Amino acid sequence: MPTVSEFWDGRAQNYDAQVGTHYAEAYEKTAAHFKKYLKPTDAVLDFACGTGIVTFAVAPSVQSVRAIDVSGEMVRRAQEKVKAQGVENVTVTQTDLFGSFKGVMPGDVLSEDITFTNKDTKNSFVKLYMRAEPHVKEDETMLDFLKQLSMKVWNGTKLIYDSTLDKSAQLTEKTYLGAFHSGDTAKLHVELTVPLEMDNTYANKVGEVDWIFTVEAYGTSNVTVRKVWADGEAKHQEDAVTVTLVLDGKVLDSQMLNVLNGWTYTWKDVNLSGNWQIKETKMPRGYVPTYRMYDGVVIITNSRGLIQTGQLNWPIWLLTGAGVVLIILGGTMMLKKKKENHA
Repeated sequence: MPTVSEFWDGRAQNYDAQVGTHYAEAYEKTAAHFKKYLKPTDAVLDFACGTGIVTFAVAPSVQSVRAIDVSGEMVRRAQEKVKAQGVENVTVTQTDLFGSFKGVMPGDVLSEDITFTNKDTKNSFVKLYMRAEPHVKEDETMLDFLKQLSMKVWNGTKLIYDSTLDKSAQLTEKTYLGAFHSGDTAKLHVELTVPLEMDNTYANKVGEVDWIFTVEAYGTSNVTVRKVWADGEAKHQEDAVTVTLVLDGKVLDSQMLNVLNGWTYTWKDVNLSGNWQIKETKMPRGYVPTYRMYDGVVIITNSRGLIQTGQLNWPIWLLTGAGVVLIILGGTMMLKKKKENHA
């Protein structure tokens, strides 16, 4: 029986002319679907790239694409396209993610551990999500094969998927895997069960499931607050006020402002990933605070008497435009797995 790589090596020569043409519309829809989630700054990882049909379709929309496949012949033909088309942002290499899901037999229970490590040092942390769906939903033969197999996926100790491979409803929406700081890892444990009842009808069948990972990276920002007295600092040499930094309604930190620190404080490397608020919580009796943002600094002015027209007497909210950095790191990774059963 041929191995998975040998099986796809044998199909590589005529893949574009046969499969590529037959499923041209499906490939176009797949590429169009992925493009909705991509940005020009994204880096894409295409697992099971084949001859690069989807790879080259999404390449113009992103910064770079790394394409990998278990088949050496598929990779060679994709590399030839890179050279022939003069594409500079695509790299194609031969590798395999699920090394143990090969040559399966009825009754087998196979497992694989996948570890993701956040090696980004430019941002404070990343949020990792994943989705999964059959590669070609219109292929009834593939769907029938996938129905015979069952899969479980654990995110750490939490079971996030438990069904047959044709029913990925549990993972069709983005499933949150967690937030990871630089150096942190996410560990997925995947278990594939091949029922003992499968017979030779499914010998040499191949099924594909797309695993799509989205990574959002959040940067940090410094937040500075300054206290101003409408009646002059000279009258407040012995006074002090307290300013509080709040995230989504929860107090993160409070600091005292007085003449010793120049009535100024800066919170450094703040992860502005939610709704942040700065407010004055303690002040001399008889004074009313007003808030404004100037050149990235929150200025709180304390004055006596009525508030003048145009002044704000509510805390400053630090919204997206006021410092939050949200980017897509690594972009959307098209993770495909070819599975073969030999009875």
